[in-house]
Amino acid sequence: MIARVLILAGLVMLGYYYGTGVYTAGVQNQLRRDWQAVEKSGAEPAATTNKTRTSTDTASGPDLSGYGIFGRIVIPKLGVDMIVLEGASRPNLSKGPSHITRTSWPSQGGNTVLSAHRTTFGAPFRHLDQLENGHLIVLTTLQGKYRYRVTGRASVRPTESAVLGQAFRDRLTLTTCDPPGSAVRRLAVWAELVQ
Repeated sequence: MIARVLILAGLVMLGYYYGTGVYTAGVQNQLRRDWQAVEKSGAEPAATTNKTRTSTDTASGPDLSGYGIFGRIVIPKLGVDMIVLEGASRPNLSKGPSHITRTSWPSQGGNTVLSAHRTTFGAPFRHLDQLENGHLIVLTTLQGKYRYRVTGRASVRPTESAVLGQAFRDRLTLTTCDPPGSAVRRLAVWAELVQ
């Protein structure tokens, strides 16, 4: 009897992890289509503040403000190529990597911080710990394409706000849970703008 319960519990857990991945993949497919349509339209972003863009008005493509799209991240070493959402809310993180709103946009002389899941919802940052100094990260927004090189990483307390600090010049910070499946600590990877 106990063996059956354990097997059933294991199947439920596997179903959950698989299901969240399927959900995220479906959402990412739609977001990718929306992103590509706007890229092809040559649309210009609407006015921005120094930390957040309010909307992306387009004449021939979808209005990305309704989707909350920030841009696209490609990490060749990890095989990551995903659409990034604006605002690291729980619902957004279930759809993919998300930009922490109170942090800078690329090339504005600050720290752009993205967060993503490590074990569920497609686990975009599952292997973030494999990034080493010099590895490439490409972040694209409608304002341009930005190339970053990894310069360091650390496991920090979730309350360590220095990770979000804006005293840096054109830095990209990626964060996720550490160890995988636990919120005890956060893994942070830093990269500097090279272009």
